[in-house]
Amino acid sequence: MKLTRLDKVLLWILKAADLVKIKDLSKMQMHKLIYMLDVESRKFSGRSFFEEDNIRFQREDRGPISVDVYNSLERLESFGLIHKKITKDVGFTAPRHGYFIDKSRDIKKHKLAEGDMVFLSSVIEDYINLKQRDLKDAAYDTEPMRSVIKEERGKGVIKGRDLN
Repeated sequence: MKLTRLDKVLLWILKAADLVKIKDLSKMQMHKLIYMLDVESRKFSGRSFFEEDNIRFQREDRGPISVDVYNSLERLESFGLIHKKITKDVGFTAPRHGYFIDKSRDIKKHKLAEGDMVFLSSVIEDYINLKQRDLKDAAYDTEPMRSVIKEERGKGVIKGRDLN
């Protein structure tokens, strides 16, 4: 099984969630955490954290999303490294897809380089405990999203707009 950098990062985010007793993370949370990691990387180093995977973020109704994150979650699920729990939450129109790591699987062999793990841990630590709404607000408060929102005033959401 060959994992991409994005696959490995998603695994470690779910591991971090488990360590702080978060039972699962929604699709929206996964997208926003990956987005925030990439934004912080661009701020800190001037480069995408995911350059080798060339992942792209687009503007959608619920903020920045990436088809690559969907694909990676499906791949990790097919490998049995993560699981998905679908629940119907009160107040939401669509079912919630919550992802969690398979604790019986050893993910240590899927680590990133030490410097990357330090950066990943630092950024995720800042955002992992945020409520879903606060995480979405943090993503909307990044420069790529602020520019897009300013441009959208009076026009509505410009779906598919590239955020990289």
